[in-house]
Amino acid sequence: MEIRLRTLTPLWTGGVNGECTKLRETSILGSLRWWFEAIVRGFGGYACDPTSNVKCEYNEDLKDICAACELFGTTGWAKRFRFEINQIFHKIYSGNLVIKGYRRNWYYPSGLVSCDSELNKIYETMFFESDLDTILRVLLLFISKWGMIGGKTAIGYGVARFEDENNNSLKVNGKDVEKFFYYIEEKRNHGKNVKNMPRLDEMFFAKFRFDKNCIKNITNKIGENIYVKNGIKQYPVEISECNGVGEEIDTPEKFLQRLKDYYSFIPTSALVRKSLRFKIRIQFRNHNLRHFLMGNIQTNKRFMNIDPTKFSAIQVSHIYWNGENWEFRIWGWIPKNLESLYGVVRSEVIGFIKRELNNERFWENVLSCAPEKPNGSNLLEYPEDNWNFVDLGKVSNVKDVFKTMVIGNE
Repeated sequence: MEIRLRTLTPLWTGGVNGECTKLRETSILGSLRWWFEAIVRGFGGYACDPTSNVKCEYNEDLKDICAACELFGTTGWAKRFRFEINQIFHKIYSGNLVIKGYRRNWYYPSGLVSCDSELNKIYETMFFESDLDTILRVLLLFISKWGMIGGKTAIGYGVARFEDENNNSLKVNGKDVEKFFYYIEEKRNHGKNVKNMPRLDEMFFAKFRFDKNCIKNITNKIGENIYVKNGIKQYPVEISECNGVGEEIDTPEKFLQRLKDYYSFIPTSALVRKSLRFKIRIQFRNHNLRHFLMGNIQTNKRFMNIDPTKFSAIQVSHIYWNGENWEFRIWGWIPKNLESLYGVVRSEVIGFIKRELNNERFWENVLSCAPEKPNGSNLLEYPEDNWNFVDLGKVSNVKDVFKTMVIGNE
């Protein structure tokens, strides 16, 4: 099966000197595994922590390893598919776009994007046993619709769409999702899950759309928030098109316009994150909780295994063109034992997030324009039709909701 990867916001997979010059297979594989582990745990299955001593080791019996290790590999057992990246990803610019923050600025290096020209057509090919075709399709489709991959997802990178060989979005049906569940359930009683690791049944997801008439207001707002150093706004002064031809940029407005026109995204994440972080600070006045939710240099060993430098439980994408609408997504992991960790009940945090996302004044202050609401006045939460917010931490049947998130209402 041939799978293609189309970027909706830039991808970041790390590299030397703080730059991302090529797409690293290990980073993409790591993201796929992270999501699969979280889904397995959310359905009551077992997924080890491969970054710690609590990891599987194959000893001539598949019962020795968890569902994630059986699929992605572990000591003594190779992953069950071949993963190759046979494509050219394109770097947009050199240097950084710098957005001013309250205490620290936000730095946005280029990242990598895919292009549609014949010269830059991309191929991400996976070869694997036929029984795993469905498993990976379901996983990739869920990530396409709701998640992000690679690094720097907390600040807007990593929204991507997985497509088939004809450039169509992946599709699965109800039977495919049931096979996905069955694969996970075979490992349900393998062992006890590691504490304080991300799991689907503790996550929330939200998606919003902006009317095209909002985009000008939004880009103006970003321009106003570009950091000024020695009287000069800090933004890249050259941008490269997909054909490799560079263009000199003499104003931040022109830079933002080119990102929109050439690559169909707008770098909004910093504005949303810094406002949401400020609101969390005022609402809860809890230093540790704020850093857990919105990220910081990690000092809590309990979460060092997730990201040793900056872990953010809440992820905010840039605004991107999904082929039909301007859209962006927010998702996060809010543990059910949050109170024992930080002294705040989970429902209070979720309730606060929903209120802010539903507050037009919040969006007017952040982006000078509010996103569309499905019913014209409020967010719609699952299971209502056309919902755009779901908290899997409170639903009674995570499987049913997951199925709807992947395939919609059949």
